[in-house]
Amino acid sequence: MALQASGTIKLSEIQTEFGGSNPISLSEYYGADTGVPASGTIQLAADFYGTSAVTETVTLSGTSGSPNIDTTTRVDPNTSTTGWKFKTDGTVYKTGVLANDANYTVQFNSGTEWNDGQTSPTGSYWIRFTNFSGSNGTGSTYSSWLALTSDRTIQWQQVGVGTTQGVTKVEIATDSGGSTIVGTGYYSGVSTVN
Repeated sequence: MALQASGTIKLSEIQTEFGGSNPISLSEYYGADTGVPASGTIQLAADFYGTSAVTETVTLSGTSGSPNIDTTTRVDPNTSTTGWKFKTDGTVYKTGVLANDANYTVQFNSGTEWNDGQTSPTGSYWIRFTNFSGSNGTGSTYSSWLALTSDRTIQWQQVGVGTTQGVTKVEIATDSGGSTIVGTGYYSGVSTVN
């Protein structure tokens, strides 16, 4: 589990997180995590805030030329809804409404999509949706970094005969400003009413 992001950090807490020997020496922890210097002066609190010994892998799939696709087709006068849900537990789901009016939520890629099959993210993550082509999805805000402290959903909806579709670029970062993007993928929704 990551060290706290504010307040006093004790040497014993750093040792519990990263291991090490007694007596505790800060030099044991050079380069222990991103932001901790590899040499020179270590500032106990500032360099260790939010650090963690756990290395997580963020995996988003789909490319701009071959995005992941979720498709729903319904018969008029029904509304067709399809989309993607990025959950706080590190999983991605296809989501929408089936022809029999049943809502569906189906896990995508058996848990290997965004947190790469790990039980639950231990770090802090932010997500950004950017329209790549077609229509913007609805649900979560586009073009802003959103904390993944709650599930984030994008959906495409078609009301009446026709098709609504779009491709969204999805990025996950380890900071709220998006300067450290750790995963990028492309996700498409195609909603059709015949």
